[in-house]
Amino acid sequence: PRKQRPQQAVGHRMAGAVANIAAKDRPARQRKITNRIQQEVAKSLATPAMKEKLLAQGAIPSGNTPAQFAQLIDSELKKWQPVVKASGAKVD
Repeated sequence: PRKQRPQQAVGHRMAGAVANIAAKDRPARQRKITNRIQQEVAKSLATPAMKEKLLAQGAIPSGNTPAQFAQLIDSELKKWQPVVKASGAKVD
């Protein structure tokens, strides 16, 4: 018999993410720097060449703002917490 992939078995679509993360309570100067990095990364991800390379690898470039990424994390937690709880998985 053919094995089902885990995301099919639980009825959810799974995806990974790559992100640059910094502490929320960092000093203003550091926030300015990290905001600039985010803006430059987003510009790079929006170029046709970068989009083409990433899409060819199965990635979906987004260049989310910190607020958008926080919303994504919150929605993923809400989606996966019941699945993990129902599985009985435990952290050692």
